[in-house]
Amino acid sequence: MIGKVFFDRDVSKVLLSLGVAAVFNVQAALSQESSPPIGEVQEQIEAGLRTRPQRDLTTHHCHGSHQHAGVSERMEYDMGPSIARSDSFDVHHYHLKLDVTDYSGQSIQAEAQIRFSTSEDGAENLWWDLIDDLQVDSVKLDGDSIGFFHAANELNIEMPEGGWDVGVGERELQVFYRGQPGTDPYWGGFYFASDYIYNLGIGLTSMPPHHGKVWYPCFDQFIERASYTYEVTSAGGRSLHGQGALIQTDSLGGDTIRRTFELLHEIPTHLSAIAVADYSDFDTTYTGVYGPNPARLTAKPAQLASMKTRFSDLPAAVDALEHWWGPQAWPRVGYVITTKGAMEHPTNIAYPLSMLSESNFQNEGLYSHELGHHWWGNQVAPRVHNHMWIKEGFAEYSSHLFEEWLHGPEALVDMVKDNQLFVLEQAHIDDGGFFALSPIPDDNIYGRHSYNKGASVVHNLRNFLGDEVFQQATQEVIAAHDGGTLDAEALDEALTAASGVDCTPWFDAHIYQPGFSSWVIDSTSTFAGLTGYETTLYIQQKLRACENHHEAEPLDVTIWNASGEREELQIVASGAFDEITILHQNAPEMIALNANGRLNQARMDLTYVIDGTTSLFNLPWVAMRIGCDEMAEGDSAIMRVEHHWTAPDAGPTADYFDEISSTHFWVIDGLWPEGAVFDARINYVGNDTDDLDFDLYGMTEALAFLAWRPSAAEPWVEFPDYTIQMGNETNGTGIFKISALRKGQFCFANGDVSVGLAELNGDDNGDGLSAQATVFPSPASAFVNLSCPSCISALGAATVQIHDAAGRLVWSGSPSDGEQRINLTGWASGMYTAVWSDAERRFAQASFAVR
Repeated sequence: MIGKVFFDRDVSKVLLSLGVAAVFNVQAALSQESSPPIGEVQEQIEAGLRTRPQRDLTTHHCHGSHQHAGVSERMEYDMGPSIARSDSFDVHHYHLKLDVTDYSGQSIQAEAQIRFSTSEDGAENLWWDLIDDLQVDSVKLDGDSIGFFHAANELNIEMPEGGWDVGVGERELQVFYRGQPGTDPYWGGFYFASDYIYNLGIGLTSMPPHHGKVWYPCFDQFIERASYTYEVTSAGGRSLHGQGALIQTDSLGGDTIRRTFELLHEIPTHLSAIAVADYSDFDTTYTGVYGPNPARLTAKPAQLASMKTRFSDLPAAVDALEHWWGPQAWPRVGYVITTKGAMEHPTNIAYPLSMLSESNFQNEGLYSHELGHHWWGNQVAPRVHNHMWIKEGFAEYSSHLFEEWLHGPEALVDMVKDNQLFVLEQAHIDDGGFFALSPIPDDNIYGRHSYNKGASVVHNLRNFLGDEVFQQATQEVIAAHDGGTLDAEALDEALTAASGVDCTPWFDAHIYQPGFSSWVIDSTSTFAGLTGYETTLYIQQKLRACENHHEAEPLDVTIWNASGEREELQIVASGAFDEITILHQNAPEMIALNANGRLNQARMDLTYVIDGTTSLFNLPWVAMRIGCDEMAEGDSAIMRVEHHWTAPDAGPTADYFDEISSTHFWVIDGLWPEGAVFDARINYVGNDTDDLDFDLYGMTEALAFLAWRPSAAEPWVEFPDYTIQMGNETNGTGIFKISALRKGQFCFANGDVSVGLAELNGDDNGDGLSAQATVFPSPASAFVNLSCPSCISALGAATVQIHDAAGRLVWSGSPSDGEQRINLTGWASGMYTAVWSDAERRFAQASFAVR
């Protein structure tokens, strides 16, 4: 199985949630939704290499697709002046009266009644955010008309006689306005669409992104919070289904209706919303760990049954996130169908109509992400938009936690790996570079970094603190800062105080710098003691797109003995190189770092079992195909593959190397039975500047070869058993076909191997010595003959080394006349390679089989 169980599900909670979920038509969900994956993903599930189908990470997200379109205004918007207003004025309540009966004209008639007070003596300038497209007819302060100036998306209010005096107490501002509310060019704002009227409180390409100002005057930023009353007049069968509680309904004649909702829990402006359509509500209440949890699903009547099916596991989602983040603080958990979405408006989350045609599995990820915002974003918000990962990263990881709660720890590992591979492959491409998460540039606040890498590093925070402390500390932070805001520095301080663990090294590594780190075992040494074993790990930390090495990073160590039994420990490592000694019980046959999926790195990995001969399988995450050609009946092998998205060690190399990859390499290891033979395929892709192999093969593949070394202590050489299949020499793509896979490190390289060989031999035809080295018979059983007379004539002396398929040296000698007969008694069945070399280079080789 992939990954270790590291989160014990509370079975009673799950059973409780599933029992209540019957109200949400669980049976219908089970009968209608099997969420079948397609193509290779199906093959991988059948092969037991992953436990769940893969979500579409490109589209099924909060706010839709996040391949960012670029901000429509200016970069690095300064929120300082807007935030400063909240030092002088405190907004208590917005009472918004909207007439939306002019659906065809897509316009509103509106009055905003705003109760506020002055909180600082000497305050002078009071202005409200309101787009210029809305026309202000008049303004009153405490019932009296007052002067105003509306321009540059600001509504400035004339200071009353005597100034803005703290002693006056609460005041009421009335703004009468009309017009067409605004929308973001890409996503967000106020919509009249497909017989729906609604708003989404964020504009993806606007700066600043807050979109309260497109439909009412407000302090449009994360800092200022207020309660709300929504009084909406509508017609044509449409009615307000709003945030909070319905407190009044008035029939105004014909099909015109006014409905009033009230939300007393204070929220910032981007979370304020209305939804008006021919809606029906489905209400239920279930009891969670912290008591009753009202829930509401809102959709047009024809869609409501489908919506209930898609949300069949919503009670379990609430249970999962309450387990991790603490009690759900809002009057209800509610979702309302809109034409676009999704947006985390509390009690009335906007949810896209298109998702009703998706599977339950795809919907689980989206509605649990939005639910995660009830804690991260709604209770605790980022201070400014440039710390968006605090909101979106924790919300996206909430969907991972729900996956773990619903389907188990192996499903969590699958989802975490899917997400991390997407981050490694796509985040820097879609966002236009590698960025630190805080502060992230304005143009990337809603990009892949904030969402996908944000979730990746929150998973790493869980690893850094450990499950119990992570749960306790995050709950304390939310409770202590409920209704407030945090930037990265404040979150660091809050988590450190709540956990008792210095979190600054984690923030320095994962938040304040771009890129990734990856840990590699260079070598180990083990000594047997009276009660166990002592092993020293010599490990190296490699970097991708960052400068500073991670410090105080917890790493899992998994030790397999010869029988495949696992022993697991944890160490803490720092710096470019570290040397750590561990004590353990089992004799180590294989050791790996981070084999359990607890730490996201610049590395993808897979450990799995092969229990018979197979054709080539596309392995998930590690960009390799592996098959088994030979294995004795009843045997099985543990195969471990690591794909590191960092540069391999540059040397030492054989002298025919011109270039070695600067971007990635593989580590192959495992417990392989005697006689097992594996084949493999590795694709190189370098036809685009964003491809990992463009540095080597973007211009030509003419000198391409597959490099290998049995361990970090040995030089890189050309791997002996492979062929290359090029599309042509200039398209940058092709396949290395490995006929006898070995343990060790693999990477791509360039160089003309035949030139060095031909020079040694004086061979004008360019065939090189490798064609004159022979081993016979093959397959062999009793003995084998080594022959390369021309090696001796060219050099005078040569050493022959024979390695098995795992890269282990099994025989070494120096035939004086180029001929040698070797007794094979005791040799295991399998593939072997004989290599002739002098002190400078390897210059001939031949493979053979022992049966």
